[in-house]
Amino acid sequence: IIKGQKTFISGIDQAQAVLVVGRTEDHKTGNLKPALFVLPTDTPGLSWTKIDMEIISPEAQFQVFLDDVRVPADALVGSEDAAIAQLFAGLNPERIMGAASAIGMGRFAIDKAVEYVKTRQVWKVPIGSHQGLSHPLAQNHIEIELAKLMMQKAAALYDSGDDFGAAEAANMAKYAAGEASVRA
Repeated sequence: IIKGQKTFISGIDQAQAVLVVGRTEDHKTGNLKPALFVLPTDTPGLSWTKIDMEIISPEAQFQVFLDDVRVPADALVGSEDAAIAQLFAGLNPERIMGAASAIGMGRFAIDKAVEYVKTRQVWKVPIGSHQGLSHPLAQNHIEIELAKLMMQKAAALYDSGDDFGAAEAANMAKYAAGEASVRA
């Protein structure tokens, strides 16, 4: 039986099934350990409500509720003992792709800003010649390039089969890229 909730889930209104990260009890020790389950969206006890957002987005966001959801044994993904490895196997590439997307957006923003500061003139001088604009743009460029290096490291670790090493690098890359792209 699964109980809980998750906020900011997109796509559940269109999905036929959801991947749920839960915890199962170790029958030997009584300790809780992670497990992955696939649940059809029409499972009794699984429900969701749309979250009203102030931003315009192509995807609606939802809060998902799991109220005493009975989970059949065949809903378990893989084996109970391999849940962490299975979780990283799915999350690592998602985080690497998220970092790549943020890096691309940051590069686009910086390119647009550089183009603007080169062509916009005040008192017959491009505004990019002023340190108050050129230095922050340079800092943004450095942050995007550092995030790119971390993303490349995460991808290399993932490709080499080092899921646990890739997990740390992928988390760092996604965070660094997200922060840098917002500042850019």
